[in-house]
Amino acid sequence: MRVDGTQGITPIWPVATAVNAEGALTFHGRTAESLLDEFGSPLYLIDTDEVSARARYFVRAAADAFTNSTTHVSFAGKAFLSKEVVRLVTDAGMLVDTCSMGEMRIALAAGVPGRRLVLHGNNKSDAEIELAIEQGFAKIVVDEPGEPARIAAIARRLGKRARVMLRVTAGIHAGGHEYISTAHEDQKFGVPLLPAGADAGRAQRTGRTHG
Repeated sequence: MRVDGTQGITPIWPVATAVNAEGALTFHGRTAESLLDEFGSPLYLIDTDEVSARARYFVRAAADAFTNSTTHVSFAGKAFLSKEVVRLVTDAGMLVDTCSMGEMRIALAAGVPGRRLVLHGNNKSDAEIELAIEQGFAKIVVDEPGEPARIAAIARRLGKRARVMLRVTAGIHAGGHEYISTAHEDQKFGVPLLPAGADAGRAQRTGRTHG
């Protein structure tokens, strides 16, 4: 692989990425060609130093920004999850956000205690909720109106207390493509503060709330 060295390496690349004198892309001093020769193609590389550094940066930034409260920064397991990645981000101070039984099992298999894990998603199974309660997850994020009753029933059956966090959709329409918007009243994650199509401004003026 050859790169135009005049363009340099942008910040989106890991710090240890460079272009050598021959114009070859290198990672920690190894050229892409040498890595492909050794491991074959396709090849996916993860700079573990970079993962750890960025995780620590986000944890520190959140703590510095909210000095009067406890902050939790979670790694989204759906981005990419393996036992090694779980260990890297939790060692850096993050929690791990899971949304399926597979992700929950990977995180637990990495040796992470339940208090460092989160379960979210609008289609949780009873088995997933049960495992989260049994393992003492830091929080179960309530993503739809029927979940509190289900979580409470499972917790009572297990004789345990479930820690939950309510995710709300505030009805803020900030623009952008509708498929990636997450604050609209009718999107699939969270419980709406107002019914879809309601006038948020009028509700605020009259003091009415819904949900």
